[in-house]
Amino acid sequence: MDDILAPERIALRESIKGLSRFTYTGELTKEVVDDIVEAVTEVQILTLEIQENTTLKIADLKELGALLVLTITEGPYLIEINLEGVQELIWLTAIEVNINLEESIEEIDLTPLANHPELGVVTIAGPIKKLKGLEALQTLSNLNSVGFYSLDMPELDLTALSGCQKLESIYLGDTVR
Repeated sequence: MDDILAPERIALRESIKGLSRFTYTGELTKEVVDDIVEAVTEVQILTLEIQENTTLKIADLKELGALLVLTITEGPYLIEINLEGVQELIWLTAIEVNINLEESIEEIDLTPLANHPELGVVTIAGPIKKLKGLEALQTLSNLNSVGFYSLDMPELDLTALSGCQKLESIYLGDTVR
């Protein structure tokens, strides 16, 4: 049975249909994700400015097969970022998490990025207490730039990046502590 869409959802889908670059600002509900996936299947650059309590699951975006750049910004109420499913975004060349949280996120697990075929830029900025799976970055054959800013941790061991053959730049910013 087909869902009957509310007029505002129909209007959103019509207004963004076919865009190759799209920025969404607001609460990222399942309905909004469904609308994005349905209307902009060929989007190449997606920016999500998250405004409400949200757990972001990259797997929910797996139908965006043409996605090249994913940027997650704002997020004062972002609860969790789950990178599982990023492997489905096979053309993704850059992922940027640049968030301004009122509270720290306990952990971002980078393990799902392992062996991604195209990923070349990874940026994590915001009060994150732990980056798990940093060693996964050395399996990215196209990784050329990494940035870590404003993390909520006393130190960050970058030894795991020593095996990155194409890595040209590492950007580090202040820590919150």
